[in-house]
Amino acid sequence: MGRVKKTMQLLRGSIGKIDTNYDICSGNLQGQKGAESNG
Repeated sequence: MGRVKKTMQLLRGSIGKIDTNYDICSGNLQGQKGAESNG
């Protein structure tokens, strides 16, 4: 039982990291687009 719980926590942790990385990437992309449109 404990082993399954630990695996779930690890999966959640890696998914959270992917989410934050995606947020940072999309934020950077939006910032670049904004700078380009502003000229």
